[in-house]
Amino acid sequence: MIGSVKGISTIQAETLVALQGLLPDVSKSVVLDQVDHSSAAVMVLLFIKNNEWHVLLNKRSESLQRHKGEICFPGGVWDPQDTNHYATATRETQEEIGIHPSTIQLIGDLDPVAVSTGFLVRPVVGCITYPYSPQINSAEVAKIIEVPISLLMDPSGVREQAYLRNGTLEYSYSYVYEGQLVYGATARILTQFLEFLAPLLERS
Repeated sequence: MIGSVKGISTIQAETLVALQGLLPDVSKSVVLDQVDHSSAAVMVLLFIKNNEWHVLLNKRSESLQRHKGEICFPGGVWDPQDTNHYATATRETQEEIGIHPSTIQLIGDLDPVAVSTGFLVRPVVGCITYPYSPQINSAEVAKIIEVPISLLMDPSGVREQAYLRNGTLEYSYSYVYEGQLVYGATARILTQFLEFLAPLLERS
């Protein structure tokens, strides 16, 4: 239940309930989930810090072979031990930054995002209580970045790019925070998430 997340106000809890109502039902997704070797999952982790919504991102280690130094969500590739994409997202979150699955309140799913490496990434939205106690796996993660949602919605930190796709003009966005550029699949997931969350925050 949303009420199990500590340290949030009634209005903030109502925002989570409303968000949960907009996203696909977690219990149904678990039953219907189909996973294979081209599946991956990431965790979009929300928390309240200084009475403001934040989202947690990772800066990848420079020692990794792929996507070194990039900003991303905790997550990774499906493993045969994972029963569904929720298991993938929570397992990877624990492996990368030490946040135990039992401390994450699952809210729902965002639409899957295809990436150039051939994986279909399934974003899972969750909420944790702040302060949390991370244990960073330095082989994969250089540091954790706590980004205020309000800054992600500030136009001064958003970069827009227009391009033609199959004869149709489309747009992609990237985000700048403290000199770090968030782009690619992570930015697409953030854009999708903010489209759900922004109207709720405006009403709260």
